[in-house]
Amino acid sequence: MKIVETRPLLTSSWCKFENIPLYKIQQIEYSFNAEDYDLLIFQSPSAAMTFDNLPKKYPFPIIGMGPGTIRELNKKNHKAIAPKKPNSENVIKLLHSINFKKALIIRGKEGLNLIENYLDSMGKNYQVCETYARVKLKSYSKVINQFSNVDGIIFSSVFAVEIFFSKVTKETRSFKFFAISERIKKSIGDHGQDSIVIDYFSEKLNEIIKSTLT
Repeated sequence: MKIVETRPLLTSSWCKFENIPLYKIQQIEYSFNAEDYDLLIFQSPSAAMTFDNLPKKYPFPIIGMGPGTIRELNKKNHKAIAPKKPNSENVIKLLHSINFKKALIIRGKEGLNLIENYLDSMGKNYQVCETYARVKLKSYSKVINQFSNVDGIIFSSVFAVEIFFSKVTKETRSFKFFAISERIKKSIGDHGQDSIVIDYFSEKLNEIIKSTLT
């Protein structure tokens, strides 16, 4: 059984299977200071890894999009909360129970704006800090060969899905596709392929994936 993941190199250190990155994370300059806000919202693990202006002790709430983001914040000795399911809609539900005057959303360039739209509709004060950009590889010729003899592919982002079907293969092959969210599953479906949504942080992930291949 050969399962591969498509995470960028920045987050590849905690891959559970072989990693074949389809894009890079490039840190970009920003001028935001966490101490100017009483709520921080990190939209991805990469956002947590590339935001350097987090003081050692931050007295206000921190929200992470999901377990991966929480993990990266914990590495910086910061506690954070996350919704039960990692998506913007569930982060918005969390916001209903938090009192704040000014929020900072930390994300990648051209990241999802559902949380912003919600804060706009509620008349909340917030700003957006973009700390990184996702950059395609210069060439995918070597990457294409790495996908030979692969049984299953785990996608952790829609961006990786789009690159895979545009740069790696346009043919229908016997890959088994796995998505870590419903949004990613939809993107795979838009390319005419079925996929299975998995709980990436499940202790039984290996057994779950293996059962789908037999």
